[in-house]
This record gives sequence, C-alpha cells and structure tokens, in this order.
Amino acid sequence: MRITNNIMVTNLKNYLQRGMKALDKYNKKLATGKEFTLPEEDPIATQRSMILHSALKANKQYQRNVDHAQDWLLNTESALHDVNDVLQRAYQLAEHGANDTVSDEEREAIAQEIEELNQHLVQLANTKVAGKYIFSGSATDTKAYVANYNSGTDTYTFTHYQGDNVSLTAEISPGVPVDYNISGEDVFGPNGELFNILENLRQNLKNDNRDAIETRIGELEAEMDNIMKHFSIIGAKTNRLDLSKNRLSSEELNLNQLISRNEDADMAETIMNLKMQENVFRATLASGARIIQPSLVDFIR
Repeated sequence: MRITNNIMVTNLKNYLQRGMKALDKYNKKLATGKEFTLPEEDPIATQRSMILHSALKANKQYQRNVDHAQDWLLNTESALHDVNDVLQRAYQLAEHGANDTVSDEEREAIAQEIEELNQHLVQLANTKVAGKYIFSGSATDTKAYVANYNSGTDTYTFTHYQGDNVSLTAEISPGVPVDYNISGEDVFGPNGELFNILENLRQNLKNDNRDAIETRIGELEAEMDNIMKHFSIIGAKTNRLDLSKNRLSSEELNLNQLISRNEDADMAETIMNLKMQENVFRATLASGARIIQPSLVDFIR
C-alpha cells in the first residue's frame, strides 16, 4: 500500500482527535470528580448507580417513617405521663377525702380539684400533635372524647370513644410495617370509663359517701396499673424503632460508599492519566509538525 502525504495528514488528524477526546475526558473527570456524567459513557455503571440511588431513596423514606413514628410515640408517652400524674393526684385526694377528720368544706374543695383534674384529663385524651389527635386511632381529625356538663344536676357526662381502633403503621423496610399508636379506648375506656371514675369520685366527695370513695380508690389503682402497662408497650415499640433506625443509618452509609466507589473518579489516577495523555498529545503534535514541515521547495531540491 502506497503511503501518500494525504494519508499521513489524515492519520495525524485522527490521532489528534483521539488525543483531544482523551484530554477532554480526563479534564471532565477532574472538574466533576465523577467517572462518568452521561449514561453512554459507562452504561453498566450507570445502571448500577440507578439501582443504588433508588435503594438510597427508599432507605431515606424508611428513616423518615421511623422518625415520624418515634416522634408520635414520644408525644404519646409524654401525654400518658401527664395522665398518670392526674391519676396519682386524684388518688391522693381520694385517700385524703376518705379520712374521717376531713371537714365538709375540705371535701368540697377536694371535689372542686377533682373536677379540674377531670377536665384536664379530657384535654389530655384529645392531645394533638401537628394538628392530629394522637389517641383517636386512624381518625386523627376527630376528637377522642367530648365532655358535656349539665348545670341543672351539676354532673358531667362523656361521649363514648369517637376514634377507631385502626393502628397507625410505619413501613420500616420493604413489606415490614410497625404500628406506633395507642388507642384512646385502651387508655380512657370505650365509654370514657376513666373520666366517669373521677366524676363519680367528685360526686362521692360532695355527698360524703366514704364507702364509694374507697371503691373509687381501688378503681384508680387499676387505672394506674393500666397506664404502666402502656408505658411498657411504648417502650417495646420505641426499642424496635431505635434498632431499625440504627440499621437504616448503617445501610445509608454503606449505600453512599457503594455509590462513591461506582461514580467518583480516582483523582490521583485521573491526574496521572491526564499528564500521560498530555505527553502523548504533545508528541503527536511534534510528530505532525515534522510531517507537514517539508515544503515544495524541499522536494525540488
């Protein structure tokens, strides 16, 4: 095959074009810090990145689910602590009110405090977090209970539980839901039994019915035991969510490391390759200069 000057020039152009592409590739890696910026540059790595980023997105959603459930349980636990404080105070007042040495005026004052405690208890049953009632099951826009006062008889009545018993769940991994709410029915009773205990205690104190007061004391003890049971339930749920949070955090770290290995350029290697390519490009330019240097006069001589 006869090598003409045109062939040599064409080859030189091809070598220079390839060299410029290589320089552009390594300069782009240095500028972006990434092995590739377009799918066609590395289809296999691109597909792997899509899978990893999808897994990372799901992981972050699971972490948000866990955070929401933990916040809900934290607020539920706080409300139950307040409920327990109310019951303990009512218990102390009931014991004092059952004492023979208490005057009618003192019992009336105790009854008044019991009334205020019960009103506070209804407020706790209707605790809201971010505009949602935490003791109403999935009916988070509905009050759990409503108190009604009859001034003619000086008595309070309470609605039945107005929420539902549907559990609120958070998906903490694929196909693994965890329920995180406590039903108001389990704490305050399907017919507001807890409120009725305090209302009955108030009436018993006003009527100086000491036997009935003793009965209320026993009922309050049982209700406080029920609150303790729910603290244990919340503790178990919280522990599981804490373990899930730790696992998801570790998974997030691993996914980020895998994404980095798949996408991030090795800067030291990239700089070395760039320098090598620059040397090759300079050598190609020098070789090309020698090829195109002779003029027509040089051939005539």
